[in-house]
Amino acid sequence: MKRLVLVPLLLALSLFLAACPAAETPAPAATEAPAAEPVEAPTEAPAAEPTEEPMAEEAAEEMSDEMNIVETAISAGSFTTLVAAVEAA
Repeated sequence: MKRLVLVPLLLALSLFLAACPAAETPAPAATEAPAAEPVEAPTEAPAAEPTEEPMAEEAAEEMSDEMNIVETAISAGSFTTLVAAVEAA
């Protein structure tokens, strides 16, 4: 009878000890960040240069030449449900 109580008790104790976390390791000591050196403020504001945006136009042309998302999904062949839902909408 004592043996029948002892086995489940030892099993429960071993599960309890296995679930407990290991001893915590001490956290590493905090290191100080290097002191920031003062930066001189600029005396004159930089002149604004006119910028052109040819890159935006080129990107728009490339986007129109490329396939849209539906065409990409159709060509992939693995998005049949998505293609059917988009075409139905």
